[in-house]
This record gives sequence, structure tokens and C-alpha cells, in this order.
Amino acid sequence: MSKNILLITREIVPFYYGGIGTLFMSMANLFRRSGHCTGILTLRPEDFDRERFDAYYDDVALFFLEQVDFRNQARYSPSGGNISSFNLSYSLAVAATFERIYDTVRPDLVIAPDFGAEALVLLLQKAAGRYPSTRFLLHLSGGLHESLSIYEGGAGERFSSELLEPQNRLSCSMENMCLRLVDEIVTPTRVAWLEVAQRLKITDKVVHQIPNLFAGEIHPQQLPQSSRDREPVLLFIGRLDRHKGADRLLQVFIRYLEKYQTGARLVLLGRDCYWKEYEGFFLEQWEGGIPQGYEQAIEFKGQVDHAQVEEYLATATLCLFPSRWEVFGNVCLEAMAAGVPVFVAQGTGLEEVIGEELAQFAVDFSDTETVVDAIDGFLSDTASHEATRKAVRERAIDIVQSGEVGYAGLVDVASVTKKQEAACQSAFGEIPTLLGAMNDITRSLEQDMDRIIEYYGPSEDKVKGIVQCREKRFFSFLDRIPFFSN
Repeated sequence: MSKNILLITREIVPFYYGGIGTLFMSMANLFRRSGHCTGILTLRPEDFDRERFDAYYDDVALFFLEQVDFRNQARYSPSGGNISSFNLSYSLAVAATFERIYDTVRPDLVIAPDFGAEALVLLLQKAAGRYPSTRFLLHLSGGLHESLSIYEGGAGERFSSELLEPQNRLSCSMENMCLRLVDEIVTPTRVAWLEVAQRLKITDKVVHQIPNLFAGEIHPQQLPQSSRDREPVLLFIGRLDRHKGADRLLQVFIRYLEKYQTGARLVLLGRDCYWKEYEGFFLEQWEGGIPQGYEQAIEFKGQVDHAQVEEYLATATLCLFPSRWEVFGNVCLEAMAAGVPVFVAQGTGLEEVIGEELAQFAVDFSDTETVVDAIDGFLSDTASHEATRKAVRERAIDIVQSGEVGYAGLVDVASVTKKQEAACQSAFGEIPTLLGAMNDITRSLEQDMDRIIEYYGPSEDKVKGIVQCREKRFFSFLDRIPFFSN
């Protein structure tokens, strides 16, 4: 029986590539091919083009937030991060748009990610009795609390931790409320849900464990070239940030070259990122820190498009994913689907992706010597490479099929509606944190405005005039600020 399905996501491929956007694109196309009326509720991308969208989606409807321009919202922070109520504003706009289109769409099922808490206001309305015929599911894509916990160090002179910064406290609180309010949660891996459930002490949810969907096509006849007669290529795909563990990978590879003195190349695909502990960008730290003589063996290619990723996979001997934290690992699945063996980090969602049958490829990347020896053992045993490539390909196919079956069956699951009193009571416990964060956002902005007034000398009325667009000659004020005058 055909259902009306609405997906809520800010990430829209091909205008923004990310794990959430890729997954939700795959979900939309799977539901549409299964005969369901499928739509996406999102903010219109600045570079949106309908033909480009249609090239990636199978007759999927689009619903844009109207008369809302979040790009002009101030996102300033004295700590070096952002002080903003952006996510709360966005959630309110999502709910307003949902109300406007509800009678037309009448969704049987709504799916939103936990990250960013886009569905918070809708879930509050659902708890209050609105939309009784609609099921709301939250996809555990990786919340901000778990994400920020990986970073070390404070966020400037005002906040000793990223988790204490007002915008982050606000977003984490909103995400927590979503997790407490929703009846059903979809998690791609067991470890991802356990981490959240233990932190929030949640025991009363219906949890569907379904692996993420695969965005491309698996071509069984194509396997990577044999590395028996050529230089081994080790491939890393991901942002050069602390989550993905690019620093651990470089430490491992440099030690590998030191210890075994064998020819191998490491290729890193992914955009450069700022690291707080370096007080600069990753490449600034590492490009000058690679020992002399090893520079030619390490290539930083930057962010490349998906077609180029496939080309690199076609020549890779081994992919390495040393993440400190990972909910699932879409790129790892892509590598396996291409028949490329992988080494992944123990204790993350990546370990569940490779499964028990490939457990020997889950390693502790914090133990450099052990990983170095494991890499050498794999590269030296070229006779086993073909069997390993086939094994990872078969594992990828199993995951893809499991994901498709899981999501197809999820649509037909009977609606789950529990008593809302306990969920509401639990969610309301987050409200003091949410309000406290909002208060600190306002106070931080007020304090810095006071500093500007004190330092540069404009009157309060003049500043109000600038903010309210009543001041016609405000550029003379801006020219006095070094940032604007340089």
C-alpha cells in the first residue's frame, strides 16, 4: 500500500555532500521506487537548480522553507565558535512550513535526523496531540554532544569546553529533547544507540537497527587492480579533522616507512580542517612536519568529487579509517563495495560495518606499532588479496541488501504511539538547559556590544540605528573598525 513519506534534512545532494544528505537521498529514492509518494522538506540551497536535483532523485517532491533567510543571521562568538540560536530558529521554521503543507501532503511517516534537532518543534506539537495520524521517526545520525566530546581543549577565555559554549548547549539540549520525545528511533549501528541511550538513560524507545543505505551502484564484475606487481597505495577518505583521525594515520604511516623501508604511497582525500589543539589548520601542522625523505610518499589531494573518489578506489590496495568516533561510516561501505580491503577503528560504528567475519581488520589506531605490523602483514601477503577483496565486496552487498529490506519494511510497521506523559516529563527536564543557553547567547552578545560601544565611542542610539537600519551613514563607523577597514 502506497504511503506518503516526508523527509526533513538541511543537507541536499548534490548541493551539499555529507553523510546525512547522502543517506536521506538514498532513502528518498528507495521509498519512491517502492511506490510511495516521497518528499523532502528543506531550506532552498543558494545554488539550487532543478535539473541538477532531478539527476540525483527519482521524482521526489521538494518543499522549501519560505520567506526565511538564515544566511543573514548573525553567527558570531567571542570564543571563536558561533553564538547563535540558529537551530532553534530553523526548527520553528520547519514546523511552520510543515503546518502550511500538512493538508496537502498528509504524511503517514516523517523521518528527520537527530543532528541539528530540525524536528524538535514538530515533536513537541506531536506530544501535545497534533498530527495523530503521522508517525515520526528520528534517525540517529550522530548528535552534537557525542561529536564535540571528541575534541580536546576549551573554546576560548569564556568557556572551558566546547560543550559549555551557549550555542552548543542549546543545540545539544534540543537534540536531547528530540531523542526523549520521539517514539521510534532508527540507528545504523548498535554502538551508536548504546552511547546515546546510556548517556540519557533512555530505556523506553522502539529502536530499529538498520544499516545506512548505499548511494551508488555495486558493480560485481569490477574489482581493484591487483597490487602484486605495483606500488601499494593506501587510501584515506574523509575530512582532515580530529574525528576522522588523520593525525593517527600519518603517525602510523610514517612509522611504517621508518620500520619497513618499503615502497608504498599514502593518499588522503578530504578537505583541510581547523584544529583547536594546533591553533591552525591540519595541513599547516603536518605538511611541514613530515620527516625529510618521506614527503613524496604522502599526497594530500584535498576534497574531490564522487567520480574521482571512485577512480582512486579503483587503484587502492587498502583503505584506512582511523576515526576516533563514527556512527556508521558511509565511505567505508563505499570502499568495501568497490572491493577494497579496509582497516577500521575498533569501538566505533565502523567495526560493525565490517562485521565479525572481517574482525581482523578492526584495529586500535592508538597503538601505532600494532597497526604498523598489521599493515605490513597485509601488504606482504599478496596471495590473499583477491580473496579479501571478494570478502569485503560480499559483506558490502549483504549490508546494502539488509538496509534496503529494513527501510522498505519500516514503512509498513504498525504505528507506535506510547503514553506521552513520561516522554514529555523527561523532555521538559531539558528546558532549563535550553533557556539557560538562550540567556547566555543574549548576554554574550550584549556584553560584546557594550565593549564595541566603549571602545569605538558610538552612542547606544547610534548602535540601535545601525541594527535597525535607520542609520544612513553607518559606514563611517564600520571604517573605524580594523576588520572592515583593512
